[in-house]
Amino acid sequence: MEQLEIRKYDRFKFSLSYQSIPDFILRLNFEPIIEEFNLTGDYTLLHWQAKPRQLRRWGAFCHQQGITQYHAFDRFTSVSSQQKGFQLDESETIFVPTAVIYYPGCTCSIDEGTGIIRPIGG
Repeated sequence: MEQLEIRKYDRFKFSLSYQSIPDFILRLNFEPIIEEFNLTGDYTLLHWQAKPRQLRRWGAFCHQQGITQYHAFDRFTSVSSQQKGFQLDESETIFVPTAVIYYPGCTCSIDEGTGIIRPIGG
């Protein structure tokens, strides 16, 4: 899979780009989902990147102790038994992602291209 460049703009906003597609930028804003569903504490939000075709990946927004990160990977595994799906009304937002899987009390790491979602401390 081609190398993805991830830029962080603030706590909840990131952009993704590929060197081979100079005019492409996927802008992600997790704030609308976080506010709509009143997400607090430590958690991971998992989503499928809508673009670009042929280069789509899974993405994970991780919020731990007030620090945020974003990871992208081709496959993932979860060792958490707690998750919920959240979706925004697409007619009321211009931001992506509009749907996520919420893993409360979890973090995300990457091992050999696989995202691993697990409980913090687990």
